[in-house]
Formats: sequence, structure tokens, C-alpha cells
Amino acid sequence: MAFADPGKLKRLEQFRLEQGVPGISLAVVRNGKPELVTTVGHPDLQGEHPLALDALFPIYSVTKTLIAAALMLLMRDHPLQLDDAVAVHLPDLHLPETITIRHLLNHTGGLPDYGSLKAYQEALRAHPPEPWTEKEYLTLISSMGLQQEAGDTFLYSNVGYLVLKLLVEKLSGKRLAETLKQLLFDPMGLQNTRVAENLQDMADLTPGFSRFWSPELQDVREFYHPGWVAHGVVLSTASELAALVDTLFTSRVLLPRELGEMMQAVVVADHHPIFTVPGYGLGLMIDALRHEFIGHGGGGPGYSIGALHCPDRFGESFTCVVMVNQEGGWGLELAHQVILEYSVHSSQ
Repeated sequence: MAFADPGKLKRLEQFRLEQGVPGISLAVVRNGKPELVTTVGHPDLQGEHPLALDALFPIYSVTKTLIAAALMLLMRDHPLQLDDAVAVHLPDLHLPETITIRHLLNHTGGLPDYGSLKAYQEALRAHPPEPWTEKEYLTLISSMGLQQEAGDTFLYSNVGYLVLKLLVEKLSGKRLAETLKQLLFDPMGLQNTRVAENLQDMADLTPGFSRFWSPELQDVREFYHPGWVAHGVVLSTASELAALVDTLFTSRVLLPRELGEMMQAVVVADHHPIFTVPGYGLGLMIDALRHEFIGHGGGGPGYSIGALHCPDRFGESFTCVVMVNQEGGWGLELAHQVILEYSVHSSQ
């Protein structure tokens, strides 16, 4: 395994300098084996030390992929199907009986989201250490109602994945942190990957910088509570997340039929810089036409994450994870660029 190869990563360093971000961590898995782990830049704004290879980041919405995978695994031992009404299994939530588990997994349930709501933005800005409770998020569902009919079209909803988190916890009888540890993290021998449950858990992260609370960049670790992401946030390193995501596309975790279900996609947009026909499967962003690239992006205060799998590029498979310690929505496109550049170099 190569731990640094600056010749193949010139674009990444150029991007870092142009955008002024402190540091970037990345890992590449090639044909199921770790191929590259490296960093560019620094953990802080002073730039005195290099970003560590094992720097820990919150993966934000990439957590959705892991919730979906955990649910597929739990379904093996529980009497439920993807097309069951959610209300059958979580009756206390009083959701419309038209919403199925599949609808929530592929964001066609019609549930609202909170990210752009004025009330959410104001609460987050005023009290970042004190997140909304699950009850407050769920109250949002009932107060706003369905935004469209279930099964109609794609409508991204973090609240939908909160409901799926609650379903995972009901099936497993454990908190999400324990469930993912038992089903995914421990079997793969991941030492650093875990769910953040409180503000203290964020202290282990590499510094992450945001302008949400101030015109000047601030390190969010001391005051941003992970509970502001309703469905939960997994923490991981680039190398461990790359290994985990890559393994999801083998028979080591999911059966072929389970992975096949996860890759059944609804079309979500007319254009995307990575996907020929942008789609969303069960916890997966995907090219709905060719399945050329599959993965998920994640972003929030202080960090931008991309995890992308390419099953066949010049006859080889690649998985790349890119983690940036400043918010900006760059992760997925950077992972795509790295796969393109790295695979070209590897094929020569």
C-alpha cells in the first residue's frame, strides 16, 4: 500500500490551495485491497503540522448508507419487507399508511426536511451545543405534513432517515451506535469508526472549520452537537470508511439480492457532474443508467465528505473516500476526480 504519492495528487493539492481549505485526507481501495492512504495540508489554520493519516472526521450523510445496510442485515431475522408500511412497525409515530420502508430509504416518502427551515437555522445558530430532540424532529413531521404523495418523486428528507434509525433501533433492541458496531464496525475490525452521541465524542475529531456562526473560520468541535443531524453521525477515518464502503459492494456483508435492492434507483435530477442519470437507491447516490459510480456525499458544519465506488474502471474496481476539514460540499466530486486520475495512472 502506498502512503503518499504526490505525483498522482497534484489536482488535489491545487484544489486545496485555490479554495484555501486547511487539509484533505483520502484513501483509495483498488480491487478490494487498500491502495493509497495520504493527506495534503494541515489539521489547523496555522499550518505547522501535516494532517495525520488517521485523522477522524464526521461522515454526515454518508451515515445514511450505513443505516440502509444495517436495515438490510436486520431484515434477515425479522418479519418485515421493504414494501411494508412504516406505520405497521412504528405505530406510535402515526405516519400515513401509504409510506413504506422503501420510500424512506430512497427519499420518496414525501416527508419534509429541516435543513433550510428558518426555525432550524435560528436554533442551530443560537444554541449549537443544544440540539433538537427526536421528539422535536418528529413534531416537525406532523406539523408540516406530507410535502407530496408517498412514492411520487424524490424529495430528500433527513427526517425520513431518523424514522429509519428508530426502526433499526427497534429491530435490534439497541441504540444505533451499538447496532452499527455489532453489524458493521466490529466484524470488519474497524478501530476508529463509531457513532457520535454527544458533544464529548466530537472532541476526538480533527479540527473542522466553518463560517456558519462567524465571518471568520471557527473550529466547530467544541460547540457543535452531533444531534443536529437527526439520524445520527458516524465518525471515521478515510482509510476505514473506504474499506467499509468497498466491502459493502462484495458478498462479505450483503447478499447479492440485498445489494441489488439497494442499487434499485429512482431518478432524482436531470444533470449531475458525476452521474450520467442521477439516481438514488436505498441509501446510495447512484448512476441510475449504468451504475458506473455509486456512493454518497456528506457535509455539515466544518467538514465535507465524499465516498465513491466505481465497480469497473479499465477492468478494475476502485473506492475512494475524500475528507475535507472545512465545509463546502466538495467531497463527492473530489472523490470522483481522484478515481479518474488515479485509475488512469494505474492503467499506464
